[in-house]
Amino acid sequence: MSSFTHEDITFVCNNKYETEHLLVKGTDIRLLMLQLTSAPLIGRKVALPASVNTLANQVFEAIEGATQQGLNPFVAVTAADRFFESFTSFWRCLFTLGLQKAASELWSLVLGWTLDWEAKHSARIHKGTPLFFLGATLIDQGDADAGFLFVYNAMEEDKAWSRTLSMPNRYKLSPAYKTATIQDKTDNFLYISFVRPIREAIELYVQSFRNLTGASLTLNDIQARFLDNPDLEEVVFFFVYNMHLHVERNRFKQFSRLYENDFGKLKKLDSIFNMCLVIEETLQYRFSKSGATYYISDGIMDLGRNKGWIPAGESKNEFLDKLTNVNISGAPSQNVPVILTHNLTYQGTPLRPELSYLLLAWHLRNYGGHNIEAQDVLRQFYDQIFEWLMYALFLASQ
Repeated sequence: MSSFTHEDITFVCNNKYETEHLLVKGTDIRLLMLQLTSAPLIGRKVALPASVNTLANQVFEAIEGATQQGLNPFVAVTAADRFFESFTSFWRCLFTLGLQKAASELWSLVLGWTLDWEAKHSARIHKGTPLFFLGATLIDQGDADAGFLFVYNAMEEDKAWSRTLSMPNRYKLSPAYKTATIQDKTDNFLYISFVRPIREAIELYVQSFRNLTGASLTLNDIQARFLDNPDLEEVVFFFVYNMHLHVERNRFKQFSRLYENDFGKLKKLDSIFNMCLVIEETLQYRFSKSGATYYISDGIMDLGRNKGWIPAGESKNEFLDKLTNVNISGAPSQNVPVILTHNLTYQGTPLRPELSYLLLAWHLRNYGGHNIEAQDVLRQFYDQIFEWLMYALFLASQ
Protein backbone atom coordinates (compact mmCIF):
# COMPACT_ATOMS: atom_id res chain seq x y z
CA MET A 1 0.00 0.00 0.00
CA SER A 2 1.11 3.57 -0.66
CA SER A 3 -0.44 7.00 -0.23
CA PHE A 4 -0.41 10.46 -1.70
CA THR A 5 -1.43 13.54 0.29
CA HIS A 6 -2.33 16.99 -0.97
CA GLU A 7 -3.30 19.35 1.85
CA ASP A 8 -6.30 17.68 3.58
CA ILE A 9 -6.85 14.99 0.94
CA THR A 10 -5.13 11.57 0.96
CA PHE A 11 -5.32 8.82 -1.66
CA VAL A 12 -4.54 5.35 -0.32
CA CYS A 13 -3.47 3.10 -3.20
CA ASN A 14 -2.77 -0.60 -3.65
CA ASN A 15 0.22 -2.04 -5.48
CA LYS A 16 -1.66 -1.70 -8.81
CA TYR A 17 -1.84 2.11 -8.38
CA GLU A 18 -5.56 1.95 -7.73
CA THR A 19 -6.92 4.40 -5.17
CA GLU A 20 -8.83 2.20 -2.74
CA HIS A 21 -9.62 4.84 -0.13
CA LEU A 22 -10.02 8.60 -0.30
CA LEU A 23 -9.49 10.28 3.07
CA VAL A 24 -10.30 13.83 4.18
CA LYS A 25 -8.23 14.72 7.26
CA GLY A 26 -8.01 10.99 7.90
CA THR A 27 -11.77 10.33 7.56
CA ASP A 28 -13.07 8.12 4.78
CA ILE A 29 -14.92 10.35 2.30
CA ARG A 30 -17.90 8.00 2.29
CA LEU A 31 -18.51 8.62 5.99
CA LEU A 32 -17.93 12.33 5.59
CA MET A 33 -20.37 12.52 2.65
CA LEU A 34 -23.04 10.76 4.69
CA GLN A 35 -22.70 13.51 7.29
CA LEU A 36 -22.65 16.35 4.75
CA THR A 37 -25.75 15.10 2.92
CA SER A 38 -27.74 14.18 6.02
CA ALA A 39 -29.98 17.27 5.87
CA PRO A 40 -30.29 18.41 2.24
CA LEU A 41 -33.04 20.61 0.85
CA ILE A 42 -35.01 18.35 -1.48
CA GLY A 43 -37.66 19.34 -3.98
CA ARG A 44 -37.51 18.98 -7.72
CA LYS A 45 -33.88 20.00 -7.23
CA VAL A 46 -31.34 19.19 -4.55
CA ALA A 47 -29.56 21.91 -2.59
CA LEU A 48 -26.40 20.63 -0.90
CA PRO A 49 -24.33 22.57 1.62
CA ALA A 50 -21.65 24.81 0.10
CA SER A 51 -19.09 22.71 1.97
CA VAL A 52 -19.76 19.80 -0.42
CA ASN A 53 -18.80 21.95 -3.40
CA THR A 54 -15.72 23.12 -1.50
CA LEU A 55 -14.80 19.51 -0.77
CA ALA A 56 -15.22 18.64 -4.46
CA ASN A 57 -12.77 21.38 -5.43
CA GLN A 58 -10.27 20.13 -2.84
CA VAL A 59 -10.46 16.59 -4.23
CA PHE A 60 -10.07 17.84 -7.80
CA GLU A 61 -7.02 19.87 -6.80
CA ALA A 62 -5.52 16.79 -5.14
CA ILE A 63 -6.14 14.80 -8.34
CA GLU A 64 -4.40 17.54 -10.33
CA GLY A 65 -1.54 17.48 -7.81
CA ALA A 66 -1.10 13.74 -8.22
CA THR A 67 -0.94 14.17 -11.98
CA GLN A 68 1.58 17.03 -11.75
CA GLN A 69 3.83 14.92 -9.53
CA GLY A 70 3.96 12.28 -12.24
CA LEU A 71 2.11 9.54 -10.38
CA ASN A 72 0.65 6.71 -12.38
CA PRO A 73 -2.52 8.15 -14.01
CA PHE A 74 -4.51 5.21 -12.61
CA VAL A 75 -4.19 6.88 -9.19
CA ALA A 76 -6.01 9.99 -10.43
CA VAL A 77 -8.65 8.08 -12.40
CA THR A 78 -9.61 5.83 -9.50
CA ALA A 79 -9.45 8.71 -6.98
CA ALA A 80 -12.14 10.42 -9.07
CA ASP A 81 -14.14 7.19 -9.03
CA ARG A 82 -13.93 7.00 -5.21
CA PHE A 83 -15.03 10.63 -4.89
CA PHE A 84 -18.07 10.30 -7.15
CA GLU A 85 -18.99 6.95 -5.60
CA SER A 86 -19.28 8.71 -2.24
CA PHE A 87 -22.53 10.29 -3.52
CA THR A 88 -24.18 6.96 -4.33
CA SER A 89 -25.61 6.32 -0.85
CA PHE A 90 -27.47 9.64 -0.94
CA TRP A 91 -28.52 9.01 -4.55
CA ARG A 92 -29.84 5.52 -3.70
CA CYS A 93 -31.86 7.02 -0.86
CA LEU A 94 -33.49 9.51 -3.23
CA PHE A 95 -34.02 6.81 -5.86
CA THR A 96 -35.58 4.35 -3.39
CA LEU A 97 -37.94 7.00 -2.05
CA GLY A 98 -39.19 7.65 -5.59
CA LEU A 99 -37.62 11.11 -5.79
CA GLN A 100 -36.42 10.47 -9.33
CA LYS A 101 -36.18 14.10 -10.36
CA ALA A 102 -34.10 14.93 -7.30
CA ALA A 103 -31.93 11.85 -7.91
CA SER A 104 -31.05 12.98 -11.44
CA GLU A 105 -30.56 16.57 -10.31
CA LEU A 106 -28.00 15.39 -7.75
CA TRP A 107 -25.77 14.05 -10.52
CA SER A 108 -26.40 17.15 -12.65
CA LEU A 109 -25.22 19.27 -9.74
CA VAL A 110 -22.07 17.21 -9.15
CA LEU A 111 -21.31 17.06 -12.86
CA GLY A 112 -21.75 20.82 -13.13
CA TRP A 113 -19.20 21.41 -10.35
CA THR A 114 -16.76 19.13 -12.16
CA LEU A 115 -17.14 20.81 -15.53
CA ASP A 116 -16.76 24.26 -13.95
CA TRP A 117 -13.56 23.21 -12.21
CA GLU A 118 -12.17 21.68 -15.42
CA ALA A 119 -12.88 24.88 -17.37
CA LYS A 120 -11.11 27.05 -14.79
CA HIS A 121 -8.05 24.80 -14.47
CA SER A 122 -7.67 23.49 -18.04
CA ALA A 123 -7.49 20.00 -16.55
CA ARG A 124 -9.54 16.82 -16.82
CA ILE A 125 -11.26 14.72 -14.17
CA HIS A 126 -12.53 11.24 -14.96
CA LYS A 127 -16.33 11.69 -15.05
CA GLY A 128 -17.53 8.23 -16.06
CA THR A 129 -19.39 7.63 -12.79
CA PRO A 130 -21.59 10.78 -12.67
CA LEU A 131 -22.28 10.59 -16.41
CA PHE A 132 -23.43 6.98 -16.14
CA PHE A 133 -25.59 7.44 -13.06
CA LEU A 134 -27.19 10.58 -14.48
CA GLY A 135 -27.99 8.65 -17.66
CA ALA A 136 -29.25 5.63 -15.75
CA THR A 137 -31.54 7.75 -13.60
CA LEU A 138 -32.96 9.55 -16.64
CA ILE A 139 -33.60 6.24 -18.40
CA ASP A 140 -35.42 5.00 -15.32
CA GLN A 141 -37.55 8.16 -15.44
CA GLY A 142 -38.49 7.31 -19.03
CA ASP A 143 -36.30 9.94 -20.69
CA ALA A 144 -34.50 7.55 -23.02
CA ASP A 145 -33.06 10.21 -25.32
CA ALA A 146 -31.32 12.22 -22.60
CA GLY A 147 -30.43 9.06 -20.67
CA PHE A 148 -28.72 7.45 -23.63
CA LEU A 149 -26.84 10.66 -24.35
CA PHE A 150 -25.24 10.57 -20.90
CA VAL A 151 -24.59 6.82 -20.92
CA TYR A 152 -22.89 7.21 -24.30
CA ASN A 153 -20.81 10.09 -22.95
CA ALA A 154 -19.86 7.92 -19.98
CA MET A 155 -18.64 5.21 -22.35
CA GLU A 156 -16.64 7.75 -24.39
CA GLU A 157 -15.17 9.14 -21.16
CA ASP A 158 -14.16 5.66 -20.03
CA LYS A 159 -12.72 4.91 -23.45
CA ALA A 160 -10.60 8.09 -23.49
CA TRP A 161 -9.16 7.41 -20.04
CA SER A 162 -8.49 3.78 -21.00
CA ARG A 163 -6.26 5.08 -23.78
CA THR A 164 -4.52 7.44 -21.34
CA LEU A 165 -3.84 4.49 -19.06
CA SER A 166 -2.49 2.43 -22.00
CA MET A 167 -5.24 -0.07 -21.18
CA PRO A 168 -7.36 0.31 -24.33
CA ASN A 169 -9.95 -2.33 -23.42
CA ARG A 170 -10.46 -1.34 -19.79
CA TYR A 171 -13.56 0.70 -20.67
CA LYS A 172 -15.32 -2.59 -21.48
CA LEU A 173 -15.45 -3.28 -17.74
CA SER A 174 -17.54 -0.15 -17.15
CA PRO A 175 -21.32 -0.23 -16.59
CA ALA A 176 -21.79 2.17 -19.52
CA TYR A 177 -20.24 -0.30 -21.96
CA LYS A 178 -22.08 -3.23 -20.38
CA THR A 179 -25.32 -1.31 -20.88
CA ALA A 180 -24.57 -0.15 -24.42
CA THR A 181 -23.79 -3.70 -25.54
CA ILE A 182 -26.34 -5.41 -23.23
CA GLN A 183 -23.71 -7.64 -21.63
CA ASP A 184 -25.08 -10.50 -19.54
CA LYS A 185 -23.34 -9.11 -16.46
CA THR A 186 -25.39 -8.57 -13.33
CA ASP A 187 -22.87 -6.13 -11.77
CA ASN A 188 -24.56 -3.27 -13.58
CA PHE A 189 -27.19 -0.99 -12.07
CA LEU A 190 -29.17 -1.08 -15.33
CA TYR A 191 -29.05 -4.86 -15.77
CA ILE A 192 -32.45 -5.75 -14.30
CA SER A 193 -34.46 -2.80 -15.61
CA PHE A 194 -32.74 -2.30 -18.95
CA VAL A 195 -30.35 -5.02 -20.12
CA ARG A 196 -32.29 -8.14 -19.15
CA PRO A 197 -35.61 -7.18 -20.83
CA ILE A 198 -33.80 -6.48 -24.11
CA ARG A 199 -31.84 -9.73 -23.95
CA GLU A 200 -35.05 -11.65 -23.23
CA ALA A 201 -36.77 -10.03 -26.22
CA ILE A 202 -33.85 -10.86 -28.53
CA GLU A 203 -33.77 -14.44 -27.21
CA LEU A 204 -37.40 -14.90 -28.24
CA TYR A 205 -36.61 -13.66 -31.74
CA VAL A 206 -33.61 -15.99 -31.92
CA GLN A 207 -35.72 -18.99 -30.92
CA SER A 208 -38.35 -18.12 -33.52
CA PHE A 209 -35.67 -17.63 -36.19
CA ARG A 210 -34.20 -21.05 -35.40
CA ASN A 211 -37.61 -22.70 -35.66
CA LEU A 212 -38.35 -21.10 -39.03
CA THR A 213 -34.96 -21.49 -40.70
CA GLY A 214 -33.32 -24.45 -38.97
CA ALA A 215 -30.31 -22.27 -38.19
CA SER A 216 -28.22 -23.06 -35.11
CA LEU A 217 -28.08 -19.41 -34.06
CA THR A 218 -27.91 -18.52 -30.35
CA LEU A 219 -27.92 -15.27 -28.40
CA ASN A 220 -24.26 -15.91 -27.61
CA ASP A 221 -23.59 -15.92 -31.37
CA ILE A 222 -25.30 -12.54 -31.69
CA GLN A 223 -23.24 -11.26 -28.77
CA ALA A 224 -19.96 -12.42 -30.33
CA ARG A 225 -20.61 -11.45 -33.95
CA PHE A 226 -22.58 -8.23 -33.50
CA LEU A 227 -22.94 -6.83 -29.98
CA ASP A 228 -19.26 -7.26 -29.05
CA ASN A 229 -17.89 -6.23 -32.44
CA PRO A 230 -15.61 -3.19 -31.74
CA ASP A 231 -16.01 -1.96 -35.32
CA LEU A 232 -19.79 -1.75 -34.92
CA GLU A 233 -19.94 -0.07 -31.50
CA GLU A 234 -21.95 2.96 -32.65
CA VAL A 235 -24.32 0.78 -34.69
CA VAL A 236 -24.79 -1.54 -31.71
CA PHE A 237 -25.50 1.36 -29.36
CA PHE A 238 -28.14 2.70 -31.78
CA PHE A 239 -29.64 -0.79 -32.07
CA VAL A 240 -29.82 -1.16 -28.28
CA TYR A 241 -31.44 2.27 -27.98
CA ASN A 242 -34.05 1.27 -30.57
CA MET A 243 -34.62 -2.10 -28.88
CA HIS A 244 -35.19 -0.37 -25.55
CA LEU A 245 -37.88 1.85 -27.09
CA HIS A 246 -39.43 -1.20 -28.78
CA VAL A 247 -39.54 -3.20 -25.54
CA GLU A 248 -40.95 -0.25 -23.58
CA ARG A 249 -43.59 0.36 -26.24
CA ASN A 250 -44.71 -3.26 -26.07
CA ARG A 251 -45.31 -2.92 -22.33
CA PHE A 252 -48.55 -1.13 -23.20
CA LYS A 253 -50.07 -3.62 -25.64
CA GLN A 254 -53.27 -3.56 -23.62
CA PHE A 255 -53.70 0.01 -24.90
CA SER A 256 -52.98 -0.87 -28.54
CA ARG A 257 -55.98 1.14 -29.72
CA LEU A 258 -54.24 4.31 -28.51
CA TYR A 259 -51.47 3.70 -31.08
CA GLU A 260 -53.90 3.89 -33.98
CA ASN A 261 -53.51 7.65 -34.47
CA ASP A 262 -51.11 9.20 -36.97
CA PHE A 263 -48.46 9.93 -34.31
CA GLY A 264 -48.45 6.29 -33.26
CA LYS A 265 -48.04 5.22 -36.88
CA LEU A 266 -45.12 7.61 -37.36
CA LYS A 267 -43.41 6.34 -34.21
CA LYS A 268 -43.64 2.82 -35.56
CA LEU A 269 -42.23 3.97 -38.89
CA ASP A 270 -39.35 5.54 -36.96
CA SER A 271 -38.66 2.26 -35.12
CA ILE A 272 -38.82 0.27 -38.35
CA PHE A 273 -36.58 2.70 -40.25
CA ASN A 274 -34.01 2.68 -37.44
CA MET A 275 -33.83 -1.12 -37.64
CA CYS A 276 -33.33 -0.91 -41.40
CA LEU A 277 -30.43 1.49 -40.87
CA VAL A 278 -28.82 -0.95 -38.44
CA ILE A 279 -29.19 -3.76 -40.99
CA GLU A 280 -27.74 -1.56 -43.74
CA GLU A 281 -24.72 -0.55 -41.64
CA THR A 282 -24.09 -4.17 -40.63
CA LEU A 283 -24.18 -5.33 -44.24
CA GLN A 284 -21.89 -2.48 -45.28
CA TYR A 285 -19.37 -3.44 -42.62
CA ARG A 286 -19.48 -7.07 -43.72
CA PHE A 287 -19.24 -6.65 -47.48
CA SER A 288 -18.07 -3.14 -48.45
CA LYS A 289 -14.37 -2.37 -48.05
CA SER A 290 -14.01 0.40 -50.63
CA GLY A 291 -15.66 3.23 -48.71
CA ALA A 292 -17.91 3.99 -51.69
CA THR A 293 -21.62 4.67 -51.26
CA TYR A 294 -23.27 1.42 -50.23
CA TYR A 295 -27.00 0.83 -49.97
CA ILE A 296 -29.00 -1.84 -48.19
CA SER A 297 -29.85 -3.27 -51.61
CA ASP A 298 -26.13 -3.71 -52.33
CA GLY A 299 -25.69 -5.56 -49.06
CA ILE A 300 -28.66 -7.85 -49.64
CA MET A 301 -27.43 -8.73 -53.11
CA ASP A 302 -23.94 -9.41 -51.73
CA LEU A 303 -25.34 -11.56 -48.93
CA GLY A 304 -27.62 -13.44 -51.32
CA ARG A 305 -24.74 -14.21 -53.67
CA ASN A 306 -22.52 -15.15 -50.72
CA LYS A 307 -25.10 -17.68 -49.51
CA GLY A 308 -25.86 -18.99 -53.00
CA TRP A 309 -29.44 -17.73 -52.89
CA ILE A 310 -28.84 -15.37 -55.83
CA PRO A 311 -26.67 -16.38 -58.81
CA ALA A 312 -23.22 -14.79 -58.98
CA GLY A 313 -23.18 -11.83 -61.32
CA GLU A 314 -26.94 -11.21 -61.19
CA SER A 315 -27.68 -7.49 -60.93
CA LYS A 316 -30.27 -5.86 -58.70
CA ASN A 317 -32.56 -5.14 -61.64
CA GLU A 318 -32.27 -8.72 -62.90
CA PHE A 319 -33.10 -10.04 -59.45
CA LEU A 320 -36.12 -7.76 -59.08
CA ASP A 321 -37.38 -8.60 -62.58
CA LYS A 322 -37.51 -12.27 -61.60
CA LEU A 323 -39.74 -11.54 -58.57
CA THR A 324 -43.51 -11.61 -58.89
CA ASN A 325 -46.22 -9.71 -56.97
CA VAL A 326 -43.93 -7.01 -55.55
CA ASN A 327 -42.77 -3.55 -56.58
CA ILE A 328 -39.84 -2.66 -54.32
CA SER A 329 -40.38 1.08 -54.81
CA GLY A 330 -44.12 0.91 -54.23
CA ALA A 331 -46.10 1.76 -51.11
CA PRO A 332 -45.96 -0.43 -47.98
CA SER A 333 -49.74 -0.85 -48.16
CA GLN A 334 -49.21 -2.83 -51.38
CA ASN A 335 -45.93 -4.62 -50.66
CA VAL A 336 -45.86 -5.44 -46.94
CA PRO A 337 -48.88 -7.80 -46.86
CA VAL A 338 -47.58 -9.63 -49.94
CA ILE A 339 -44.10 -10.10 -48.49
CA LEU A 340 -45.33 -11.11 -45.02
CA THR A 341 -47.59 -13.82 -46.45
CA HIS A 342 -44.69 -15.31 -48.46
CA ASN A 343 -46.77 -14.69 -51.59
CA LEU A 344 -43.66 -14.16 -53.74
CA THR A 345 -41.92 -16.22 -56.36
CA TYR A 346 -38.41 -15.97 -57.78
CA GLN A 347 -37.88 -17.52 -61.20
CA GLY A 348 -41.22 -19.26 -60.81
CA THR A 349 -40.50 -20.89 -57.43
CA PRO A 350 -41.43 -19.64 -53.94
CA LEU A 351 -38.93 -17.11 -52.62
CA ARG A 352 -36.91 -18.64 -49.79
CA PRO A 353 -37.84 -17.18 -46.35
CA GLU A 354 -34.41 -15.62 -45.74
CA LEU A 355 -34.74 -13.51 -48.90
CA SER A 356 -38.26 -12.49 -47.86
CA TYR A 357 -36.91 -11.14 -44.55
CA LEU A 358 -34.18 -9.21 -46.37
CA LEU A 359 -36.53 -7.98 -49.09
CA LEU A 360 -38.82 -6.50 -46.44
CA ALA A 361 -35.88 -4.57 -44.99
CA TRP A 362 -34.88 -3.40 -48.48
CA HIS A 363 -38.38 -2.15 -49.22
CA LEU A 364 -38.94 -0.40 -45.88
CA ARG A 365 -35.47 1.19 -45.88
CA ASN A 366 -36.22 2.78 -49.23
CA TYR A 367 -39.68 3.88 -48.15
CA GLY A 368 -38.66 5.23 -44.74
CA GLY A 369 -35.75 7.19 -46.22
CA HIS A 370 -38.06 9.24 -48.42
CA ASN A 371 -41.44 9.35 -46.69
CA ILE A 372 -42.96 10.25 -43.36
CA GLU A 373 -46.51 9.47 -44.38
CA ALA A 374 -48.46 7.58 -41.73
CA GLN A 375 -49.25 4.06 -42.96
CA ASP A 376 -51.96 1.88 -41.45
CA VAL A 377 -50.15 -1.25 -42.58
CA LEU A 378 -47.13 -0.42 -40.42
CA ARG A 379 -49.35 -0.24 -37.34
CA GLN A 380 -51.40 -3.28 -38.29
CA PHE A 381 -48.38 -5.55 -38.92
CA TYR A 382 -45.83 -3.82 -36.72
CA ASP A 383 -44.99 -6.81 -34.52
CA GLN A 384 -44.44 -9.15 -37.46
CA ILE A 385 -42.49 -6.49 -39.38
CA PHE A 386 -40.17 -5.90 -36.44
CA GLU A 387 -39.71 -9.63 -35.96
CA TRP A 388 -38.73 -10.10 -39.61
CA LEU A 389 -36.32 -7.17 -39.42
CA MET A 390 -34.67 -8.89 -36.48
CA TYR A 391 -34.32 -11.99 -38.67
CA ALA A 392 -32.75 -9.82 -41.38
CA LEU A 393 -30.26 -8.48 -38.84
CA PHE A 394 -29.38 -12.02 -37.74
CA LEU A 395 -28.67 -12.89 -41.37
CA ALA A 396 -26.65 -9.71 -41.91
CA SER A 397 -24.43 -10.40 -38.91
CA GLN A 398 -23.86 -14.14 -39.49
